[in-house]
Amino acid sequence: MYVTNYGAARGIDTELIYNVSATDSLTNEIVDTVSVGGMPHAVADNPNNNQIYVSGTVSVIKPMADNNNPIF
Repeated sequence: MYVTNYGAARGIDTELIYNVSATDSLTNEIVDTVSVGGMPHAVADNPNNNQIYVSGTVSVIKPMADNNNPIF
């Protein structure tokens, strides 16, 4: 599962975070995180080309699999 994140960095009000996290759907733990363009809002996948698309400033991510877990 992929989750978009954006907002202020912990304890730093002027630094904004723009990234996408891959989580293990069995444990709900974050497996990997990758920085993307500004204000990511949604994630869509294309199973035909194995790419993840992130809205906001459009970013394209090609994940890899590690023991059936999505990673970047």
